[in-house]
Amino acid sequence: MMEEITTMKETITDEWLSGIDVKDERYYSIGEVSSLCNNVKPHVLRYWESQFKNLSPVRRNDRRYYRRNDVVTIRNIYNLVHLNRYTVEGAKKYFTQQKASLRKEAPQAKLHTLKMIKALEAIDHRLLAE
Repeated sequence: MMEEITTMKETITDEWLSGIDVKDERYYSIGEVSSLCNNVKPHVLRYWESQFKNLSPVRRNDRRYYRRNDVVTIRNIYNLVHLNRYTVEGAKKYFTQQKASLRKEAPQAKLHTLKMIKALEAIDHRLLAE
């Protein structure tokens, strides 16, 4: 199973929301999220909430309100479980692996960004000197 996870070339991004109007500052009810996420039933959303730590809607007066990042997470879970035929455990492992790989890549990305900033500053200094 772990080999399957490492060989899959999927990326979890906000692109899965293309064509869907999901705003950052808005909160969505469980019914709205259900319709935004391929009509995933509310009881399935509640189950996924108990299984995935990265899915955490805001609770007010015993009601769940989802933010944009929750909608992205739900669509990613749906894609893994229903379209790619992962089990819930396999999807959890996939998210864990993605998180670990992002942690490994973060220092390299930061170093690359710092190098780019220095190169741009050097260009800026040359242009100002002319």
